[in-house]
Amino acid sequence: MAVIVFPNVWALTVQDVMTRRPTVIRDDEDLALAEALQKFGRFRHLPVLHDGRVVGVLSQRDLLRAMLLERTATVGEVMTRRPTVVSPTTPLREAVGLMLRRKLGCLPVVEHGALVGIVTESDLVRFAGQVAGAVEHRGPVALADRKRRRQVR
Repeated sequence: MAVIVFPNVWALTVQDVMTRRPTVIRDDEDLALAEALQKFGRFRHLPVLHDGRVVGVLSQRDLLRAMLLERTATVGEVMTRRPTVVSPTTPLREAVGLMLRRKLGCLPVVEHGALVGIVTESDLVRFAGQVAGAVEHRGPVALADRKRRRQVR
């Protein structure tokens, strides 16, 4: 049985799994546009920009809440403000930890003040599926440095 060794799996970073150049929306846009973007793009999170900077995230839940209240509002009025962001070089385990602890569905990825990507629960599930596929088709996966990591804890 073949063993696949991931070279230092603990060194994986956000850029290894993130969605690059995500669809975005401006904070002054109306919710109908946001709904259309989410529906046709088949995603649940939109980074919100103001003057090219990330100022929020509009989740499907934010949008639904506004629609249930029958609010006519702009994206900026219903978005989640001051989102937690990460850089492309943030260790993947750190980003996953943030998402779990803070119950976040996504993390905008920012480099030098500019949005370069987004890492979502779907990205992480897709990555897990790739790892599971490797295991299924080629045998067990030996995670490099796993033993050392356990000893450090």
